[in-house]
This record gives sequence, structure tokens and C-alpha cells, in this order.
Amino acid sequence: MIKIFLSLIFVFAFFGCDKADVNVSTDKLDAAPKIVSHDKNETALSNSYFSAALPEGWTQKVSRGADSQVFQLELKKNTGAKIPVIIYLSFYPDNSEFSNYQDFIDANSKNIFGKTSTDKEQYGPVKKIILNGGDAFYLTKDHQDYLKLNKQSKESVNIKDINIVIPSVKGFYVLNYRSSQADVEEYFDVFNAIVKSFKPLQN
Repeated sequence: MIKIFLSLIFVFAFFGCDKADVNVSTDKLDAAPKIVSHDKNETALSNSYFSAALPEGWTQKVSRGADSQVFQLELKKNTGAKIPVIIYLSFYPDNSEFSNYQDFIDANSKNIFGKTSTDKEQYGPVKKIILNGGDAFYLTKDHQDYLKLNKQSKESVNIKDINIVIPSVKGFYVLNYRSSQADVEEYFDVFNAIVKSFKPLQN
């Protein structure tokens, strides 16, 4: 496997800074970015949503909502922790599940009561960033979830959610990273490399 080194301009707030130059080995990623569409057999660029370098050894699941027309690629890695590490690459047409990118940001930067801080969840401030030459927005959420809906079970896990929202002419993209707090550092570089290679095709 050819090893690639990407100069990552942005290391996000999780590492305590908004901007840095870091060399990250992406030997866990496929060498060439892949064109991704709702039909795995399609390779035509015009029928695709984005291209990105995808990690090896992660399960892939493609879905597209019948009514909302939201396209989503799920990348999952079972690590032995209470929950797997999951990366979602999604495209939302305007007026689908959300009116537009701002509607998504408003819904995911606070809870349903309008609060950004409770005993079990903490929302970080929305940050506007420059990503691959374009505007994007960076959101974080730290929260505690129960593993089972059964009220008799009190087993829980502390989760880190990171959303990067990228506006486009026809809608917006969301790049989501979710893991237990115990796994965040180990797999964040994979997410960072995917983000750096990400190219929207619905512009």
C-alpha cells in the first residue's frame, strides 16, 4: 500500500487550536479518492454526490431516503468500546429534512429547549472555518447516552459528536464523526484525512 502524507491545514478545536500544520500518515486510507453514489455500480460523476478518500477495514453502508432524498454514506469501525466509531458523509437537499444548512446548525447547536449545557450534554460554539478553500461550519457535542432503552439498565457511554457543515448551491453536506470519548484521539486522524480529501459534487 502506498503511503500518502497529507498536510492538514486544519486541526479542529478538539485539539485545542483552530489552525495548525500537521503531517498525518493516511496509510489506513485508500490511495485514490473514490466517487460515491447511491448506486454502488455507478461511476458516472454526474450521478454522484461527492468524492473522498475512504478508510480500509471499515464497513460501508449507503442509504438514500425515499421521501427526503437525503444521501448518506456510513463508515463504521468496531473497536471493542461500548459503541463503534462511526463517520457519516451526508448530502441534504434544501427543504428535505432541514430547510437549509442554517436550519441544521440551529437544530444541532443546542437541545430542544434551547440550552447548550446540561448535566448530560455540552454543545460547543458554532465556528465558521475555511475548509478546502470554501466556507464551512464546525459544531461539537459531548453527551452521555444510555446503551439500552430499558429503564432497568443504567449502563451509559460518554460520546463525542463532531459535525462539519458545508453549504452548497443545491443543499448542504454534513461530515459527522461519532465515537466514545475513549476512542476520539485514536481515530480522529482518519476523519481529518477524509475531511481534507472531501470534494462536493453537487454544486
